[in-house]
Formats: sequence, structure tokens, C-alpha cells
Amino acid sequence: MGDASISRMRKSYIFSITHGHKQYKYVKFISEKLGVKLYKCSASKSFSRHKYKWKISYCNKQVLHNIFNIVKNKEIKTINNRWLNLITPEGIAYWFMDDGSSTYARDTSILVRFSTYSYSLQEIEKLQGLLYKYGVLTSMSHTDRGKGVVLSIRQISVNKFMDLISPYVHSSMKYKLKYRNKPVTRKLRTDLWTSIK
Repeated sequence: MGDASISRMRKSYIFSITHGHKQYKYVKFISEKLGVKLYKCSASKSFSRHKYKWKISYCNKQVLHNIFNIVKNKEIKTINNRWLNLITPEGIAYWFMDDGSSTYARDTSILVRFSTYSYSLQEIEKLQGLLYKYGVLTSMSHTDRGKGVVLSIRQISVNKFMDLISPYVHSSMKYKLKYRNKPVTRKLRTDLWTSIK
């Protein structure tokens, strides 16, 4: 989840986050929060239209060993119950700041999505269960990218979702916080997710 990565290197582990120059304030905030140095690196044209990108890199076997075992399955980042049980609303906010988007659609609709292209259908269902714990209803739609499934927030839950994450959203990412002006009154099933599968 999000833009962070963790990998094994010989007998140790490396945690890293990379963002383009446009997200400098955000990645600087993360580096200060984690107490990790921020590096300026050259960026390829495929990564960014800017010459530079910003990277956080941290190596510590003792600290990262347990995290690696939680989030990786056969060296692949995999959504699982043990990981999801540790995720708080603040964690969801960082996931949204990294992988989420919000755009105004026709009438009063706001399209709120997560880039879940690399996850399997089963993993996305687990993410739906995580959000349902906080009363946020979601849906899935198909796309041609990656494994072909995108996770979206249902219109009836957009404002509730924004309220959930807003205390943790960095000032440079506030533009992603969008609210519906009118409440959704149609009834939707709320018995779809009673727990994380």
C-alpha cells in the first residue's frame, strides 16, 4: 500500500520512498516524521518531467525485519489480515495521499479512487473490509491497467471517508480532500462487509 517499498539485501533490509519534485513538501514531511535523511536524485523522463526526484532510504535489520515479514509473501508485497489489523485511519490517510485520487464528476458526484492495479481481487476485497470497519462503503471497477481492478469510494461514503482521513492529510495534499455538497439519500446495502476476510 502506498509508495513505500521494503526489500531484502543480503543480511539486512532497505526501506525506501521515492516521489517526484512536485511532492517535495510531502516527502520532506515524511522524512522528518520518520527521522530519516532525504536525498535528491536524478529522475528519468519516464518518472517525472522534472530533472530531480526525492528519495528516503533507511537500512536497519532489527527494525525492518518484522515489517518485512508482515507485508511480504515470497518477496512480494501482499495484502493480508495481519497487516490490515495494524492499519489505523492515519495509515489509510497516507495510503490515500500516495495512491488515491479525487476528481469532480458530473452533477454533485466526486470520484474517489485508489490505484489498486497491482493487487489481486482477493486483496482488494480485504481492503474493502478495512474501509468498512470505519463505515466507508466501496465498489470495484475494471480497468485495462495491471491486474484490472480499481477500488472506489461509494458516493454515499465520500464525505465520511474525507472526515476519517482529513486530520492526517498533509497541507500539500489538502487538494485531494473533496466533499459532496449534498448528502446521498438513496439506500445502499451495508451488510456486505462485517469483518476483514
